[in-house]
Amino acid sequence: MNNNNTNYKYALFKSIIEALFQKKKKISEKNSVTNIQ
Repeated sequence: MNNNNTNYKYALFKSIIEALFQKKKKISEKNSVTNIQ
């Protein structure tokens, strides 16, 4: 039970980090496009 809960928290944490990373990546891509123009 405890191990399963830890895995759930880790998966949730990982998904949040990935979502933030994707958002940051999109923002940097948007900025680079703006800089080119």
